[in-house]
Amino acid sequence: MTASFWWPVRDAARVIVRHRRLLLAVTVMYLFSVLLGLLFPDAYSPFVSRVTGRLVSDTALLSWPGLFAYIFGTNLRAAATSLLLGAFLGVVPILSLMMNGYLVGSVIVGRMADGSPLVALKVLPHGIFELPAVLFAYTLGLAIGLIVFRRPTAEKYAAAYADAAKVFVFLILPLIVVGAGIETALFLIL
Repeated sequence: MTASFWWPVRDAARVIVRHRRLLLAVTVMYLFSVLLGLLFPDAYSPFVSRVTGRLVSDTALLSWPGLFAYIFGTNLRAAATSLLLGAFLGVVPILSLMMNGYLVGSVIVGRMADGSPLVALKVLPHGIFELPAVLFAYTLGLAIGLIVFRRPTAEKYAAAYADAAKVFVFLILPLIVVGAGIETALFLIL
């Protein structure tokens, strides 16, 4: 492949590198929320039950293309929402990452308690692709939200959303596609 094909990917990666400290903070917040879910899985059990119940009912009768579309759409919507609504002081990305992390932790505990040790096989492989995608989205959404604390101008918001669009198209979207493919295959196999 020619160098011109990879140029947009490198440019998107540079945006992430430029926000590496914020990415580290977002990653720490996410891991903390997973830990909360692991340690206190029953703290929000009605919420977790409602979300997981809806997930099961929505996907129970889907064929593999339908399951792929559902998983892809859900992850795409989460990433896009965090990016687009980040301008509201970064509240949406922070709440999304904390809820997502807590859900992951509490579902892992619940599945392990149910005698489903294969949960790690279902979560880890696709998480290698999906987790960076959503962490990038949360990071850039938060970066957009933090502009308000640095003399906001229309140009700063335009540049931040342009950077977010590059990362979304050339990094987040491909990672979500691969992650959804792996998750679909694992759900049908395991």
